[in-house]
Amino acid sequence: MKSSAILIIPAMLMASSVALAERYKHIEQTIDASDLDAVKLEISVGEVDIEIYDGNEIQFEIDIEAQRSWFSFRRAHAEDVELDIDDRGSAVYIGITESNIEQTWLIRMPAKLALDIEMGVGDIDVRKR
Repeated sequence: MKSSAILIIPAMLMASSVALAERYKHIEQTIDASDLDAVKLEISVGEVDIEIYDGNEIQFEIDIEAQRSWFSFRRAHAEDVELDIDDRGSAVYIGITESNIEQTWLIRMPAKLALDIEMGVGDIDVRKR
């Protein structure tokens, strides 16, 4: 009886860590902005904190959490979410457009860049560092 309990507990811990991995994802990225004039962000639902500084890199950290659908108990898989980065000459497009995920962004970007944000629902905070 004790040996089966010893086997069941690790299996349950592994299953719960897999479930958490499917639910959460962390992305970190740095982009050289020395040749850029503008940044366009597209975020469906979430929170965005932007720190403006004197530098030549766009640095961002994104935490993603998959939300439950209203019509089922299943969650979207956060591990399947990809960050889109599209260099368009002097501008760069950065976004995540998937639905049913909550996004929390921390962005550090050069003060010289123009910023355009398209956001479905959420809060934006911009400050100079």
